[in-house]
Amino acid sequence: MPYRLTRQVFLNAVACPRLGWFSRLDNPPHELDPEQGSLAGRYLLQEARDVHARARVLFPNASTVTRQAYEAACWQTQDLMDHPSTHTILEAAFGTSTCRARPDAVVRLGDDWRVCEIKTALNRTRALVDDLAFSWMVLDQAGVNLGGASLILLSRDYRPGMLDEALFTTVDVSREAASRAAEFGELVVQVDEMTRGDEPPQPALTAHCGACPLFRSCTGKGLEHPVFDLPHLTPARLRSLLDSGVTTIESIADASLLTPRQSLAWHSVLKNEVILTGDLRGDLDVVAWPARYLDFETVATAIPLFPDLAPLEPFPFVYSVRTCDQPGRMRSHKVFLSPHNRDASEDMAERLLQDAGQEGSIIVYSPREARVIRWLAERIPGLAGHLRALLPRVVELERIVRRDVCHPGFRGTMSLQAILPALVPGFSYIDLEIEESTTEAATFAYLARGGYYSEERAPLARRDLAAYCARDTLALVRMHEALHTLAGG
Repeated sequence: MPYRLTRQVFLNAVACPRLGWFSRLDNPPHELDPEQGSLAGRYLLQEARDVHARARVLFPNASTVTRQAYEAACWQTQDLMDHPSTHTILEAAFGTSTCRARPDAVVRLGDDWRVCEIKTALNRTRALVDDLAFSWMVLDQAGVNLGGASLILLSRDYRPGMLDEALFTTVDVSREAASRAAEFGELVVQVDEMTRGDEPPQPALTAHCGACPLFRSCTGKGLEHPVFDLPHLTPARLRSLLDSGVTTIESIADASLLTPRQSLAWHSVLKNEVILTGDLRGDLDVVAWPARYLDFETVATAIPLFPDLAPLEPFPFVYSVRTCDQPGRMRSHKVFLSPHNRDASEDMAERLLQDAGQEGSIIVYSPREARVIRWLAERIPGLAGHLRALLPRVVELERIVRRDVCHPGFRGTMSLQAILPALVPGFSYIDLEIEESTTEAATFAYLARGGYYSEERAPLARRDLAAYCARDTLALVRMHEALHTLAGG
């Protein structure tokens, strides 16, 4: 077990001591970092390195801590800080008896120092401030005089071809970081003791459990329908239920305090049956045939892949369209996969207008496809009118399911990952080389960047991209068919 608390271990322990204990192990459970070793995880790590390398331009004449061993890095950092000529230190290392931190940069402000963290994000969030606050706490306890704290985020105004300085925007979070660091400082000794024992702390069901990656092997073990599966559950209502001893939906004795939608979910679980909550038959009858089932896949990279893209702007690179003349009866299937060496948005828009036809509904799962169509319309003004004419034809299955169906297998969410197995048992992606959207996006990003796939492997990767998107539209067809069966069609 590591001698000192790292940032991730500490923040996990603040949320849940048991989670912190598992995080502190030399070999933490795979669930705590599911992307580790995956294609998506490798791409995110490489991109973070690229962003940090570009951010060096913000710190001219900076000194870099080069020692790898932690104690040696701390000594090197102190030596640099002791030289009055040192203005900025990158990859500095600091330690106390309980914690260690390596902020991305510390900048001299007279007799004080400003601590900076570089993030591949567009917006300041509580989690990012907490990351910085941990560094603030460690530096403060190590005797560093702190005069400020900054998050260095990505700028929406950056476009490829601009100078690297334009990629970043700096946000001062000194007050928030100092306040949060003071709170953390009062918890350090307790967190260290709780995460250092030979055995993990006893599990306790809390509001954090529902979002914990270890939930199913911890407090959620054996719970078929935990209370977190209630839809639209506010934090206050969740705490009230947990305080009253409620752990599962079945253990709720009185549904009178639940919202109408939560009450329906409660009845659905107790009866173990699907409850139709609206006019499913009528909502399905709005579909005009022949119908097109449409799915886009997008990629959002910190460093844009193509000109005129902003950092983390979703870029559509593949779509699948299946045409059916009645539920479940497919007539044709078309896939458009963009070349990975250029922006082919206009080609995609032209092909989409052909494949979508002039009549019939366009069936999608969520609002994402309509957003992509609007994005294409803004990007290709010459086709904007034709593209926007597709929008009135769009029918969202998610909206229909949300309004009309309550299923014990939905588990309080409308995500496709929950809805699909509940409505179409046995439907799977397991036979594909790409089984989830994060791998799909990373595959295209690696193809666009070059250097990862060989000339022989690239065509196979492109085949896998098309196959995954095609499976998504097949899922829409099967889901729509299942909804018709539920409606008695």
